[in-house]
Amino acid sequence: MDAIGNGREIKSMQLGTYNITFTSKVLQIGCENFEISEWRKFSDSRITGMDAGALEWWNKWKDFIFKAIELSTEDTL
Repeated sequence: MDAIGNGREIKSMQLGTYNITFTSKVLQIGCENFEISEWRKFSDSRITGMDAGALEWWNKWKDFIFKAIELSTEDTL
């Protein structure tokens, strides 16, 4: 699958199972699309309900994703 986004306001990456697309405010992982602030607050049970294996994947990648968003949004300021 091709990456989507324009590389400025909309950025994307693929990490294992899921395509990730984000802006300074919104994060989409696979088909799940929420504000970044919501993703930061999701419980383990909420993530588990999103997809089989989602919690294991989330625990592996979430810190990296949030750091990538932080660094990427600095580029657009």
